[in-house]
Amino acid sequence: MLGITFLVELRIVSKALIPYSRNLSSDDGSKASNSTLKTELMALMAMAGKPILLALPPEIRNQIWRYVVVSNVVLTKNDPRPKPPAVLFTRHQIVEEAMSLYILESTFTAQITHLDGAWALDIHDSITKAVGSVVKLPISCDAWVKSMRNNIIFKWTGPPNWTNFLAYLKRYREHPAWGGAGTVTLRNKDRAVYDAARKIVFATKTQPWEKVEEVLEGLHAAIAIRDSAWT
Repeated sequence: MLGITFLVELRIVSKALIPYSRNLSSDDGSKASNSTLKTELMALMAMAGKPILLALPPEIRNQIWRYVVVSNVVLTKNDPRPKPPAVLFTRHQIVEEAMSLYILESTFTAQITHLDGAWALDIHDSITKAVGSVVKLPISCDAWVKSMRNNIIFKWTGPPNWTNFLAYLKRYREHPAWGGAGTVTLRNKDRAVYDAARKIVFATKTQPWEKVEEVLEGLHAAIAIRDSAWT
């Protein structure tokens, strides 16, 4: 039994250290996709007891954790909370080492349709709740938000909806620092509207929302004349 366990662990280590950019060979000599191997690794590593892994040098362990846990995590309004890989619910040492890589190196993509993006401004809270029950965040919240600027993508799709956009801007106004974090993907002319509206929100941040909304409605009227999609 010990010999079988050792071979399984050795298989995990050897496969995880193969360069990720090339195709990987399966045991029967055929080519296996990275995604298939990754699924296999996650299943194997979720099994109890992997002393050979924990005995490896930290830099090698980090390569293994990075390959297993770092990914593009897609979030939606109906499913806004990420689900960390199963390996992050095993040994305490694995959780402490791998969770930082999962949080700081994964890409979190918020799929936003029709500008209904108010929920996406709470991604930080969603991720915090998802991992907070497992392990204490490795960095402070301020550092976390700053570090995530290149890891969060707000992917806007579908025709614009002004009512949804107003709700987003109101929520954005409450959390301007977080709302500004992340990469926003929009068609060029919609991006111009997005940027102009954000500038208005920033410039009028000391004013009551009702006053800000009046200014934004003026922007909306001007935009609708030029682009019927915003009517």
